[in-house]
Amino acid sequence: MTYLLVFTSTFFITNVLVGLYMGHILYAALFFILTCTSSLHHSSLLSSDHLARLDRGTCIIVAMYGAYMIYNKELFHTLSLANVMILLCFMICVAFYEYGGRTQSFCFDPRPYVALFYHACMHLFGSVGHHFIMLHA
Repeated sequence: MTYLLVFTSTFFITNVLVGLYMGHILYAALFFILTCTSSLHHSSLLSSDHLARLDRGTCIIVAMYGAYMIYNKELFHTLSLANVMILLCFMICVAFYEYGGRTQSFCFDPRPYVALFYHACMHLFGSVGHHFIMLHA
């Protein structure tokens, strides 16, 4: 069941490649670490509470660096499709994880396949949102 999440964790490799191509070396390195922690955390063989906290911390660091990139490059001073996509992807991820955790829905739905689906979608939306940041920063 968690193999889907291991697979969707590999979406972050595309962020590593785009980060390297665009010259965002630190962003690429953070996404490489996130790919590793997320893949290991979601594999049923190596999953542990410590690895879960490490993965969650890496997600927070990547999100904070994305926010730094947005702020530093003044991306939100103009209305554009890229800005709308960044904001939309961020809001979806927050809704799926934070709101879902508070209401036992989305990523925290009691039905395992529903939770799995939303978590996999969260990987996708997170990856896409950060692609827009890297490509427009």
